[in-house]
Amino acid sequence: MYSVENIGDATAWLKPWRDKQVAEGWKVSAFQIGDEGYLSTYKNGERFEISLRKGTVVARTAAGYLDKVKEFAECVIDSVSPK
Repeated sequence: MYSVENIGDATAWLKPWRDKQVAEGWKVSAFQIGDEGYLSTYKNGERFEISLRKGTVVARTAAGYLDKVKEFAECVIDSVSPK
């Protein structure tokens, strides 16, 4: 979890996921969380990752269990103060 200088920097941080420029074996789809979010799945569900932003805060969480990744991503969003 990082706090960056401005919205432009936060948006740029997510560009690889937005453009689906990820490592081989990963599939990316939009995920409704915060101001922008992406769910990445490795192969047939061996690993999951959510990359997100809310305002100028960006974060990424990953685990082998989708429910845990979603739960942690929600905790991140809930912890960010609205601007």
